[in-house]
Formats: sequence, C-alpha cells, structure tokens
Amino acid sequence: MEQNKSDRGKLEKFVSSFGPLIGFILTAAGLIIGVWNFSADQKSKSALEFKRDFWTKQSEIYLRTSQAIGSICAEINKDIDDFDSVKYMTSKTAFESMYWGEINFVKDTEVIAEMKSFDMYIKDFNPKVQDPDYRQQVIDLGNKIITTCRDSYIKSFDNLQVETPHPETAVTPLKKDTAH
Repeated sequence: MEQNKSDRGKLEKFVSSFGPLIGFILTAAGLIIGVWNFSADQKSKSALEFKRDFWTKQSEIYLRTSQAIGSICAEINKDIDDFDSVKYMTSKTAFESMYWGEINFVKDTEVIAEMKSFDMYIKDFNPKVQDPDYRQQVIDLGNKIITTCRDSYIKSFDNLQVETPHPETAVTPLKKDTAH
C-alpha cells in the first residue's frame, strides 16, 4: 500500500512538474499545424488566382486575335472592287502585332503553328488575284485558327481548378420531400 502511495506521489509530482510543459507543447503543436494549414490554403488560393488571371488574359488575347483574323477574312472574301486595302492592312497589322507579341504570352503550340501558316499566307496575299480557291484557302486557315484558339481556351478552362470548400464549412443541400 505504501508502494501505491509512493507511486501515486511520484506520478502527481511528475504531472505537476511537467504538466504545464506538456500543455505548452500541445498548444504549440496546434498553432504550428494551424499556421501550416493556413499557409497551404493561401498557396492554393494564390495558385488558383494566378490560373484565373492567366485564363482571363488568354481569353482577351484570343478574342482580339480572332477579331483581327475575322476582319482579314472578311476583306479577302470581298470582290476585288469592294476590297478595302486600308481595312485589310489595319487588320493585318493588328494580327501581326498579336502574332509577334501578346500571343507568345499565352500561346498553345497548336495555336502558334496555325498562326504561323496564316501569317505566311497574308504576308504574300495579293488582292488582285481573283482565284476563289486561293482566297478560300486563306479564309479556311483563318477559321481554323479561330477554332484552334477556342479549343485551346476551353482546354485551359478545363485545367482551371475550381475551389472547393472545406468539409467543415460545406453546406449539404436538403433533400426534397417527394411524399406530397
């Protein structure tokens, strides 16, 4: 019995001596885990925000590129008497500016390959050539680039991760009562 009292006394002395230290260690561990989770969450949010910004910029660049291509194709599609060389050159300059500049920021390898071919065609385009196949080839290539830009944009959207709420804060929908 005295052995039990002695053991109990040692245990009480140990707990009273190291109890605050154990409490401090548990509190510190909780704080460290909380800071680590917060940091990981912030990194995830920053990465998601970057992806959203990139996707938005890509959207703007692809839209302006498609508008320039559309204007070029609209002029090429006109009869020689209606062809407006000023509009054509303005649109060509806008396309080349995008091709040599901003598109490289968000480029997709498929988009760049198509744009390279189109750039070569419009560089050598002669509005005095009335061959409909020649003109249609440039128009088809322009349409292909626009489609490729759209597909690249959609692929980028699919890669954009949607933020999901934490399980503790997620709200579960109520089931509809179908017994009426």
